[in-house]
Amino acid sequence: MKKLLSAILLSMFVLVLPFSLIGCKKSDPIVGTWYHSAYQEIRVSTGEITDEETYTQDEGSKITFNKDKTITVNGEVEATWKKDGNNYIAIIKKDGKTKTNTFYLKDGKLVSEHTYDDGAYKSIDYYTRVK
Repeated sequence: MKKLLSAILLSMFVLVLPFSLIGCKKSDPIVGTWYHSAYQEIRVSTGEITDEETYTQDEGSKITFNKDKTITVNGEVEATWKKDGNNYIAIIKKDGKTKTNTFYLKDGKLVSEHTYDDGAYKSIDYYTRVK
């Protein structure tokens, strides 16, 4: 009787296991809504912070990375995204032009960096997950 019960339980386990794993794929950590929580401007040659601001959840603009690989800003689909190693690439198509923006996760924050003025300055935008 014990052998029969063990065989039944084993066969149930073997049959149920594949179905239990379907749909259990963990979503990407970037998926969700983030708000713009801080900004820094840095002079590249010296590392000096030339401008710095912080925002609350109510003040900061919100960006949502959706499971379907779209990005929503203020309720409107604005772009698509893809994962590239440890980075996330936002692909923005507007007025017949394509622009990309790179994000990465650091210390629980979503971060985006840009250089301008021929590389003299770097701006860093920090986003915090909306709770």
